[in-house]
Amino acid sequence: MNSTDNPFVRLIREGRIKSLHQLRSTYRTLIMKSHPDTVGSDRLIDKYLSFSTFYEEAKRFLEDMDGSPARTAGPAAPNHRLAYYQILQKLERIDKPYSFHRRQNMKEIEEFKAEAYSHFINWKGEYGRLYSDSDQDYDRLKTEKPSGPYMKHALAVNVSPVFHNIVAYHLTGMPLYKKQLKQNLGAVLQRLTDHECQALREFVELLIHDMSNGPALFGESTNVSKRKLLEQ
Repeated sequence: MNSTDNPFVRLIREGRIKSLHQLRSTYRTLIMKSHPDTVGSDRLIDKYLSFSTFYEEAKRFLEDMDGSPARTAGPAAPNHRLAYYQILQKLERIDKPYSFHRRQNMKEIEEFKAEAYSHFINWKGEYGRLYSDSDQDYDRLKTEKPSGPYMKHALAVNVSPVFHNIVAYHLTGMPLYKKQLKQNLGAVLQRLTDHECQALREFVELLIHDMSNGPALFGESTNVSKRKLLEQ
């Protein structure tokens, strides 16, 4: 990627960003201008996703300018945690619960799923089985016919915002998504148990607990043991 196209690198060169703190603050401001929640649609989604790549490039540029010894020479190690959430954002656009277009998008959905799985395994390989089982649970929910007025019994429609807030938190670094996540979370988790989607519930809890390590954009997390997760 040409660094001249990177708005953060340009601001660093102009002297308007001089520290990692300023870079993160600027990132949070600019990212929300193209976020689907702000725009009201996915029309700027490609620009939105490019900002996380711009941020990582700008962070390395800033470290090089400061002569930081924290980074060794050579290409940066892949941030599989961040890449996983970037793919989830792409999946969110085309793999919506009860969507009429889900079947016609299935090839692209499967390609994204394979890519997401690859990044997840590189990040948290010990949870590969849980990942696969939870994916089966969620796929089942997405295809079940909802009942009741206004789709109030459509469980997948309740689970979708949970993933949306988790992904948005990791790609924007905005704490507000952690607050939004708590809305009706207990009820959604209980419904997953009642619906015999225990794997999906455990996987959601795993991702929620990982949020305590901070946004994926700002660095790698430490591993979370399942025992520690279940003690929360």
